[in-house]
Amino acid sequence: EEEEEEEEEGEKRDEYAVPSMATVSSHVKLVRLCVKVSVADFGVSLLDGGLNELVYLSLRSIRGTRLVGVAVSSWELKVGSMQVDNQTDVGLPVLLQRASQQEEERRKVTPA
Repeated sequence: EEEEEEEEEGEKRDEYAVPSMATVSSHVKLVRLCVKVSVADFGVSLLDGGLNELVYLSLRSIRGTRLVGVAVSSWELKVGSMQVDNQTDVGLPVLLQRASQQEEERRKVTPA
């Protein structure tokens, strides 16, 4: 009967839709476990067989959230900025870079 009433009102509920973190956390009664972790800086080096550093990966402003609820379970991982540096003498020094949102905003304001 409920499904018929919802269809009549033009609202069809998707039972398989996964709610966002904001939706889940706003319904506190549904959340059984919420774990939040923040890490300011994290770095990893890739070494060759002679223990020479080849590549260095750095991540900044890392935030992770794990929610476990009655009907939903979710993970969320956010990284503020990321950079992969070439540590060899060959090639470019920066292989990959993801600027933080503050840096992107600064670039929009100041013309190149």
